[in-house]
Amino acid sequence: MRDFSDELSDLSRRVGEARGYLQIGVAEARVLVLEEDASRPDLWDDPDAARRVTTELAQTRDDINLVERLEGVVSDLETLAELAREEGDETIEPEISQGAQALREELDRLELRALFTGEHDERDAICDVHSGAGGTDAQDWAQMMLRMYTRWAERQGFTVSIDDVSLGDEAGISSATFTVKGRFAYAMLTGERG
Repeated sequence: MRDFSDELSDLSRRVGEARGYLQIGVAEARVLVLEEDASRPDLWDDPDAARRVTTELAQTRDDINLVERLEGVVSDLETLAELAREEGDETIEPEISQGAQALREELDRLELRALFTGEHDERDAICDVHSGAGGTDAQDWAQMMLRMYTRWAERQGFTVSIDDVSLGDEAGISSATFTVKGRFAYAMLTGERG
């Protein structure tokens, strides 16, 4: 039976670090304030303010729930590894290994997200694709780029809405404007140029 103790200890440490850099203690206190704001009877007198409060409340709860879920996954994996070691059951090894790998990948994404500290990083992204000069080949390429960005965004869990498309002369598109919606869409796409 493979010894997972070092690997699981490292994952537990990383989850603890996530609790720190996501400032879960601060977030838990913030949820109480936001819940109080959200329960005010006059909240919806200002729809923009209400939307900000409810959005921040949902995002803050999501962060807290995420860390709590990750802590639960680590705990479950540690328990499973201990049971397997005590019983000498090697059939559970692939399940522990896969669980640890999935947790590692999720922590990698979370650590990347922690780097996004810009003012607008959590917002949606409005993107443009233009074919420029180059005729039909450039227009085909612009259409491929639009499809590539759309599929990438969907794989990342974002939603995409095509706002405007100008068709090319023979094939492809001459330009398109689309919105990638989801938390940190702007941060993920802000460096895209070309």
